[in-house]
Amino acid sequence: MSWDLRQNTAIWTSPNWSIKIELMQLPDQSWLQIHDTARKVVLGLGITPNELDPQHVSADVRFGEAYVRNRDLIAIYPEHAPRRFGHQIDVRMLDEPNPQAIALEIWLSIQTSLLDSHPQLELRWDDVQFNASSENYWTSTSSQIGLMVHPLDQPDCHTERTSNGLSMRVFGRFMEKGVIRRMRFRLIAALDSEPENFWRERFAEFSESPLPLTT
Repeated sequence: MSWDLRQNTAIWTSPNWSIKIELMQLPDQSWLQIHDTARKVVLGLGITPNELDPQHVSADVRFGEAYVRNRDLIAIYPEHAPRRFGHQIDVRMLDEPNPQAIALEIWLSIQTSLLDSHPQLELRWDDVQFNASSENYWTSTSSQIGLMVHPLDQPDCHTERTSNGLSMRVFGRFMEKGVIRRMRFRLIAALDSEPENFWRERFAEFSESPLPLTT
């Protein structure tokens, strides 16, 4: 299995799942969608760059380029005025012991070339209802989806529940010229409801996993 990257769309397919990424995200559109075997959207992810200083926020998000490296899809969104930072998204497909589940990691990177920047990304995890956070990870009310933030990144992740899922504001701290910051998430979707120990074990594994050599 590999990413099928064509123009502005990337698709990953497996026997039970498909992932679709629209690289040129429109307002209120999901950047990533996970579909089950019935082609039903079980989760959507929207990613919007923002900045704490409103005069440096641009309405559009400019897509630069995307490429595939092994099981990774890397998408680059360059800095452009008046926004003072660019961001990169790396979607890395993982081997999951449960053959009926799909697992992936999402790496977010931000970089600024100017001083006095407070870059922020807003994430919308839609189309799924989540239980309250348990040990800083969230599971859907059906216990079929798990969303995890790496413990090292949790201080820079602020979460609010919405009527349609979760809203996250990530990063946001002051950044100097040339600085790069990254944040890592893990997402698992299963066809059947999974017990709490399944998610606890997956979160422990994620928490203890080493940083990849390339990001």
